[in-house]
Amino acid sequence: MADQKTATGKSLAIMTFGISHLQKKASELEVFYPKIPMVISAAKNAPGFGVVQPSLGKKVHPRFYDATCRDLNLEVSQVLFLWENIEAVLAFSYRGVHREALNANKANSWFVHKKWPAYVAWWTTLDEVSWNAGCRKLEQLFDDGSTPEAFNFQSPFGVDGTDYSTDRARLKQYQESYA
Repeated sequence: MADQKTATGKSLAIMTFGISHLQKKASELEVFYPKIPMVISAAKNAPGFGVVQPSLGKKVHPRFYDATCRDLNLEVSQVLFLWENIEAVLAFSYRGVHREALNANKANSWFVHKKWPAYVAWWTTLDEVSWNAGCRKLEQLFDDGSTPEAFNFQSPFGVDGTDYSTDRARLKQYQESYA
């Protein structure tokens, strides 16, 4: 199977978004903050990784980050990565330091869950990706469910807009690089 990015010129954009129920710099988050640069560094060195937060201008948030959150000065975690394909990001997300961060969040309940999607994926080019686009895509996933324009890993779409089945052999190759 040809690499999806190489065949189309598009990359898989992933934007994550979370709001903590804790204020910025709360003592409970002291375990969280050191994980941020570790996860970003691991992503940059991961096979299949494209770029992290290219020059996107001023960060904006989706509508889920409302005046209440700003007034309470709650911690927000929001990143935007580009990957070569779905299997690369799946392997990274559920292995190594990122998996440790996910497990630590589950154990410590740093971030509010289930009120909106924690992430959104979509196919794009580097010159089209932006914080605004990511916010629109996350809101679209929340409003419409998984579509070719904005999807999750439970119902992914290929770069051509059709339903996508994970290439298990490719996923295994990526996972082995984290062993």
